[in-house]
Amino acid sequence: MVNVPVTTANPEWQTGFLCLLPELKSRLVSAFRSLDGAAREEAVAEAMLHSLIAYVRLNEQQRQGVATAGTLAFYATKRTYVGRPAVGSAKCNDVMSRFGQVRHSVKVLGCEGGWVDALTDTKSAPIPDIVATRIDFRDWFDTLSRRMKKVATDLALGHATAQLAEKYNLSPSRVSQYRRALYESWLRFQNEASLARS
Repeated sequence: MVNVPVTTANPEWQTGFLCLLPELKSRLVSAFRSLDGAAREEAVAEAMLHSLIAYVRLNEQQRQGVATAGTLAFYATKRTYVGRPAVGSAKCNDVMSRFGQVRHSVKVLGCEGGWVDALTDTKSAPIPDIVATRIDFRDWFDTLSRRMKKVATDLALGHATAQLAEKYNLSPSRVSQYRRALYESWLRFQNEASLARS
């Protein structure tokens, strides 16, 4: 949630921004038309937030007259394309942040559904063991709750405890408990699977 400062010189700034909103949204959708659906929606939302913050700042300086849908869209589009977040700090050395990816010309490719195969891929194990692990892992994964699946996926993709704590609004110790619970659940599942096979 973003708190936009409301201690502005003109308390009617919301009305002014709402008047600009339809044209602003149209310009932003046009500016990000080359992106696919989800990325376009995210970029438009980020740019809208950049525009809102800029409008509030201009209003505080009593310069809202220079704020047009065109100027706000131009400013917000530039900031969004370079990956600059509207709120929070720009983490230029974090390859998972959009700003870091743009700044260092890095493209991060997701594994999507193939992360289970990537996780269980090894050259040192016999093929039958790899196949059994993949089957067991998918069966075990299906037994988890939706939230635990999300946490397990993020852990498997290498996200840090602090990142997951922030993402899921948990304490770092709770994320560690989840990690332990997943580990114990996997061990229990392996025992049940091996007993079922014998």
